[in-house]
Amino acid sequence: MHKQAIDQIINTLKNLSYQQWEAYLKTEPEWQYGLPIKEVYPENVFICFMLTAGLNDYQLKGKAEIVYWPKLMDLAKRSEIPQTLDDLINLLELFYQKERLKKAKIARLHRFLESKLAEYLWQAEKGEIAVSFEHVWKGLARTMKQPPHKKTIVFAMKCLFIAIRMLGQKEIKCDMPIPVDSRVKKITLEYGLLGENELTEKAIQHVWNMVLKEIQKRNPYVNIFHLDSYLWQNAGD
Repeated sequence: MHKQAIDQIINTLKNLSYQQWEAYLKTEPEWQYGLPIKEVYPENVFICFMLTAGLNDYQLKGKAEIVYWPKLMDLAKRSEIPQTLDDLINLLELFYQKERLKKAKIARLHRFLESKLAEYLWQAEKGEIAVSFEHVWKGLARTMKQPPHKKTIVFAMKCLFIAIRMLGQKEIKCDMPIPVDSRVKKITLEYGLLGENELTEKAIQHVWNMVLKEIQKRNPYVNIFHLDSYLWQNAGD
């Protein structure tokens, strides 16, 4: 761990305004392509739709912003608004039938959308979800039978965060690790925060959590998903 490099990135990021952090979040494809659906879907339908889409955003045919989110949202715009969880299952099955790993992804959407957690999210107020965000995270991991820190689980929670943030909820209790992938590893190394032989998932999550804690002293509403958006958009392909 390289203290000088860490201090340097802290000094840079803590001077960003909340509006700048929000701009990174709003540039994400999940936000951009979700906007038209958010305008027509009831809040709870939109919340469940976004979380389910996040759960299956893996092993795609190409870049998510090209082959996944725009096509999924196009199907939603052309279809009737789901009135029940079963309706949402039927809609999403049409999409995943044509995707890679279709059996696994259809099984995942059934596992989530037929769960008690999905029933809760279908009915709960967005403010209640915001307060119980970490409880939802642990519940999602149990429902999907995956570790809470698994990248697909954390990314699904990012999609949930984006959904309720889009719906106007600002205060969202969230203390989660950053999802570590090749881009996050790359930028951690490029910024000199860790040496090449130190790039374990645990070490990367620890160093970015340190950075985030310093950012939050000035911007308490900035969370790990704002930081993740910043890193993704600055790491390049």
